[in-house]
Amino acid sequence: MPFNASFNYLEVVAELPLYSSRAEVEAIWSIEGLDVRLDDDDDGTVGSIEEERLILCIAEATDDINGFATHQYDPSVLLGSRTVRRWASYMAASALSGRRGNPEQFCNKITRIELQLALLKSGAFNIPDIQTISDVGMAMSNMTIDRNYRLNPVRVDPHTSVGDDAASEETEYDWRRLEYRGL
Repeated sequence: MPFNASFNYLEVVAELPLYSSRAEVEAIWSIEGLDVRLDDDDDGTVGSIEEERLILCIAEATDDINGFATHQYDPSVLLGSRTVRRWASYMAASALSGRRGNPEQFCNKITRIELQLALLKSGAFNIPDIQTISDVGMAMSNMTIDRNYRLNPVRVDPHTSVGDDAASEETEYDWRRLEYRGL
């Protein structure tokens, strides 16, 4: 695929939901602190091109979180999470501070967020204020032996079982081996 010089990443980002906003990043840096980090030409104002850099940093944080969380959470649910919005705000604030050759700020906070995201990806951590995609509720399958089925007599009784679909239960077993032993 040839390089498309007219591709505008901001047009794509504008259509996607972002997990943070200017106000949330300002709450971390303050209005003046954020403007200092965005004002590249030192004219005292933040222009539209400089404002786009904030949007790109927020989009980067959103993409990072999606990479770790969308296997377990719906993106529309992530959008409303206080925890996810805080993560994205600190990640964007840290990315802004690292621009123009400056050292990134909030390293301890970012390390903690990255650890939580890694635990989230492994399944050892859940975001506390939202529901996962899959139901992780209790499941119980009651089994019955149906002698009409000689090769696979174990069946799930759907009337007394709760949880996942009983049709997907694993009941395969070589019962002829038990019959051979006289059981």
